[in-house]
Formats: sequence, C-alpha cells, structure tokens
Amino acid sequence: QRTFVYLMYSARKDYVPVSFCYSFKEFDGRPTNTAVQHDALEFINILFERLEEAFKKTPYRQLLQSVFGGKSCSQVICSNCGYVSATYEDYYTLSLEIKNQRTLDDSLERFIAESTVSDYRCSNCRELVNAVKRTIISTLPNVLIVHLQRFSYNFDTFTNEKIHTRLEFPTVLDMTSYTEEGYKNKKQESTVQSEASPVQNISDMKEMEIEEPMYSASVSYTHLRAHETSLHLVCRLLLEKKKKKKK
Repeated sequence: QRTFVYLMYSARKDYVPVSFCYSFKEFDGRPTNTAVQHDALEFINILFERLEEAFKKTPYRQLLQSVFGGKSCSQVICSNCGYVSATYEDYYTLSLEIKNQRTLDDSLERFIAESTVSDYRCSNCRELVNAVKRTIISTLPNVLIVHLQRFSYNFDTFTNEKIHTRLEFPTVLDMTSYTEEGYKNKKQESTVQSEASPVQNISDMKEMEIEEPMYSASVSYTHLRAHETSLHLVCRLLLEKKKKKKK
C-alpha cells in the first residue's frame, strides 16, 4: 500500500521499493532478488494471484475483478451458414504484440485481426468449411492494463530478443473499435449508412485527462466504457466544464 500511495500521490516520479521487495516473497519464501530481471506481465500476474488469495474470505474478494477485470471473446465464424461460435475468457491485462507495429492502435488492430481456420467442422450446419477466427473484447474493465510484448522469440538463434523500436500511443485511448459492441456497430454502418453509430459523439473527449502509467513496462488507462449512455454523460460533463470556464 505504501508503494502505490507514493506512486499515485507523491510529487516524486520514482520510488525506491526496498520494503516492497522484502515483503514480496519468491516461491521459496525468500525476499525478491532485485538482481534478477522479471517480466512485467509475470510480476503482475503473480501479484494479482496473491491478492486474490488474500481477499478470498473477505468482503473484498471481488475487488480486483471489479477494477481490473474484463472479458475477451474468441469467435469462430462459419463461412457456410454464418454461425458464430463464441468462447468468453476473463482477463486482467491485454498483452499486445509491438513487433513491426508503429502505434498502440496498430497493436490493437493486430490483436483483433482475423485469421482463417481450415477444415473447421461447424456445430450448426455440420459442414466442413474454412472458418474465420478472431478475438475481440467483450467487456472492458474500469482500469485497463496494457502489456507490451517487448520480447520476441528468434527461431534462427533460439533466443529471446528485446524490441527497441518506438511505439506511439494517444493521450486518450478510444477502445470502442476493438470491442464486441463496436464491431457490431461498424458492421451495421457498412450495410446501413443511415443508421447512426452510438460512438460518434466523442470529438470532445480529447480534453479528458488520464493518469500517468505507474510502470514503464505496462500502460494503465482509466477507461470509459463504450456504452451510449456513458458517452452521452461524458459529453454532457465536458460541455458543463466548458460553460463554467467561459463564466
């Protein structure tokens, strides 16, 4: 708690986590060895696992899920009958590929990119077809943690290589296009141009401020859910803020 309080509320941009490293034990019960480099995703997975175990028999057992928990949806679409087979999975972090990607939006597009599955047996029409597979976001968390895959496996040298290329990300991250709801709206817009999308009125959202990420290896954003009522509420609050400034 002391570590996160310093990171969130202190005027300093850094914090020496000596006490935290001593308290956060390794699997053998020893304090964290600061001489050994660990992956940021591995660290946060272990941290969340231990917090879940600690909160299990307390009123806070749903705390992590309510703040950081989201759901992804893996879909397989039959090319013959159009049937969509969907599998949902909980997540705390989005792990994105950044190799050969210029921006965070490019990495997100890569995350939801479609691929072809050959000789897929559709459970609806029972035909053997080439199906389309994709993963999209079903539910976004209140706080989204994005993990950047800075290491890539080289099959020529059989070693992990660190990626040092620049990756740009916006000050305001609109996740609508990568969600299940946003994908449906985009598909409807392409077929019926007269129907307005519920995510069009967000031009003023660029004025929203977000907190700086707590870790350089992962980017944290306070996320605005891509629901029409929430967007209308945000736009209304921004307009009220503008009116107050004018007065």
